[in-house]
Amino acid sequence: MSEVINNLKQVVDCSSQISQWSLVIFGGSVATIIGTSHHKPAQLSLKLTYFLFVPAWAFLAISLWQGDKLVRSYLSSLFVKEDMIPKISQSINELYLDQMSFLKYSLLCLGFWLLIYLAAWIFIEEKVRDE
Repeated sequence: MSEVINNLKQVVDCSSQISQWSLVIFGGSVATIIGTSHHKPAQLSLKLTYFLFVPAWAFLAISLWQGDKLVRSYLSSLFVKEDMIPKISQSINELYLDQMSFLKYSLLCLGFWLLIYLAAWIFIEEKVRDE
């Protein structure tokens, strides 16, 4: 049974890395919103694309939450009877898949925003304002 626990520890380590990436992505996206070093569109229709950050952040939060539940499940597996470990192991696998899926959903939202941003940057000509 210790081999199963060691394998679960590996899943927890991978989950921790996903959580770290989620936090980095969250911080980078917030910096993009409040930063001044990039071109911000003047048209309202393009500004509305920034609302794609909201579901991305929600997906990142869910991913982090799944990772937290995964770590707590792993910790509980260290203190239960051996007959409970297979059930906890299955739960940990499901939580890991959910955590990874929600990270991917957030990246899809951010990738879609980036595609729109790049297309606007390339194809829409705006007058340069003197500040």
